[in-house]
Amino acid sequence: LKIPEYPAAERVTRLPPAGRIGYDLKLSENGSIVTVGGWAALEGQDADSSTISVVLKNNANIYLIPTDPYPRPDVTASSGNRYKLDNSGYSVKFLKAGLQKGKYEIGLLIKDGIHKRESVVFTGKEIAIQ
Repeated sequence: LKIPEYPAAERVTRLPPAGRIGYDLKLSENGSIVTVGGWAALEGQDADSSTISVVLKNNANIYLIPTDPYPRPDVTASSGNRYKLDNSGYSVKFLKAGLQKGKYEIGLLIKDGIHKRESVVFTGKEIAIQ
């Protein structure tokens, strides 16, 4: 069984509504590889059953890129609220070659399996695919 080194971007036609999401996003580009990581959580609830995807959106296309979970007990410790956010961390590396050319706004999509909620937030950061 071969596991690909980089996840494939899934093209979608629509997104869930924007929601109240706390997040931090770090972005770096190195040639043909983009790295995105940080933390993200739906406000007002634990992050235990959340999955996080990176969203790339422009006028013509929307892509979802699945992320790898990353433990972030520091987010719980620094949040100052009663919610457990240890599972709010994410990271992903993906290839620009899997995307159509253009400038993309970067967002985060969170799906929560227990509460049956999903929301998206856009970060104001962009990448350009040449």
